[in-house]
Amino acid sequence: MDRAELGAPGKPLQKERWAAAIDSVGSHTLVNVCAQVRYGGAVTACGLAQGMDFHASVLPFIRRGVTLYGIDSVTAPMARRAEAWRRLAQDLAPDRLRAITREIGLAEAIEAGRKIVEGGMRGRVVVNVNAAAEKTLAPRIAESGEEQMIYVHSMNRAVGYYPERPALSVGDDSLNFRQLHNRVKSMAGALSQRGIRRGDRLALLLPNGPEYVQLIYACSWLGAIIVPINTRLSVVEIDHVLADASPHGLVRHSSLAAPSGRASWELVIDEEPLEPNDYAPEICYDPDAILALKSTLFPTKI
Repeated sequence: MDRAELGAPGKPLQKERWAAAIDSVGSHTLVNVCAQVRYGGAVTACGLAQGMDFHASVLPFIRRGVTLYGIDSVTAPMARRAEAWRRLAQDLAPDRLRAITREIGLAEAIEAGRKIVEGGMRGRVVVNVNAAAEKTLAPRIAESGEEQMIYVHSMNRAVGYYPERPALSVGDDSLNFRQLHNRVKSMAGALSQRGIRRGDRLALLLPNGPEYVQLIYACSWLGAIIVPINTRLSVVEIDHVLADASPHGLVRHSSLAAPSGRASWELVIDEEPLEPNDYAPEICYDPDAILALKSTLFPTKI
């Protein structure tokens, strides 16, 4: 069906069409779905892609006994999360999931995003970052004979071709590629002085900001592995991720929940910034190196 059928304001009570519904859109879509669910049915709300507003009527709830469930994926207890994943593994047919799944490379992600926004794509889209990296790095390796990782492929190229172009902008502050490269080099030196080496894991518990980008590139420079931690996790969940990933160090922000356990070393970056460092370690060249390790509340994923 065309999403326009549900995306515009509708009547408070409409023809019964659905036994139940899972809504990740919100706004008019969620209102219309509730108005179309059959007697005794249920609707779950787990997203707000269209909007966070909900200008609805009580009619579906008091005339048809429809139940609207709110789904919390942020602070839900661990036992409930585990049970949800167990039911998904048990009840969801893998063949049907594969039938609606399409895999694309990183280079296709922007076009795929445009089609999703325009309503021109159905099902699930999985971005295979590793496949994209292999395709883009292969010609460079063949030409130079060197093994190259993401830092040389992206940042070094940008510095060489357009050093004065804007690279990073936050509010009124901006850095060009030359300035960003110099900050990353200094940060890589500071991390190296703190003992971060190739293959070591560095956990990041930070809000979006320039330090996050700089640390990602600094780890790439060193060949270290980033362990990004979701800023919405509770202390118990953060402790679980740290225990699972066993990082060499942790860089975090004081505004976020602090873990009860500790890594080998910990840096609160807004209270103790990484000191500028003139030492420039060698850039890691390795196409097989892992840039990021996603440690979840379940077995670790790479």
